Amino acid sequence: MTAGEPQFPLHFGPFYPADYLVIVVLPTLAEFMDVPDNRRRMYLACIATAHMVDHIARTVSPTAPANYAVRKEVRAQGSYATACLDVVEAICNGTKHAGPDPRRKQAFNYAPGQERFMPPLGSSAPGGGQSAAAWLPGFIVDHAGGPRFIDDCVRGVIRAFAAAYPDLFKGIDLPAADQSRDRF
Repeated sequence: MTAGEPQFPLHFGPFYPADYLVIVVLPTLAEFMDVPDNRRRMYLACIATAHMVDHIARTVSPTAPANYAVRKEVRAQGSYATACLDVVEAICNGTKHAGPDPRRKQAFNYAPGQERFMPPLGSSAPGGGQSAAAWLPGFIVDHAGGPRFIDDCVRGVIRAFAAAYPDLFKGIDLPAADQSRDRF
C-alpha cells in the first residue's frame, strides 16, 4: 500500500490506523513535500500526523482509549522519536489553538509563525563537501538542543508509530526519516 492509491475493494467499515495513515496522513505529507515552503501544508501534515495517536488508541483499547499510553510507546523508541513527537504535537495544538494551550503541559510550546524557512543552501548543485540533505529546503524549529526540520519530524513520528505498533501498519511503505538534517 502506498499513499494516495485507491484501496480495492473499497470498504466502508471501521477506519483502522493503517487506513488513516494511507488515506489521510501520507497523502498530506506528500502534498507538503511537493511545496516545502507552504505553511498551510506544513500545519496540515502535523495536524494529520498528530492525530494518529487517537486512531491507534481507539484500536488498541476501544472501550478506554489511552492516548498517553500510545505517546509513551512512541517515546520509548528513543530521543529522536520523542523530539519529533514533541514538535509535531506542539505544532498541531499550537496551530489549532492560536498558540500554546496554557492548560497543557508540553515539552515544546509553539505558536504559528514560530517556524522559520531554511532555503536550499548555496547557489549551485550540491557538492563541495556538503551532504545532499543540507541542500533540501524546509521549515525548522528549535527544540531539544538544536534545529529540527519539521518534515523530518513528521516522518520520524510516522516511523515511530509503526515501530511501536508494527501489527497495525504491516505492508505499508513508510517515508524515510532523515535524522541527518537535524544536525547541520
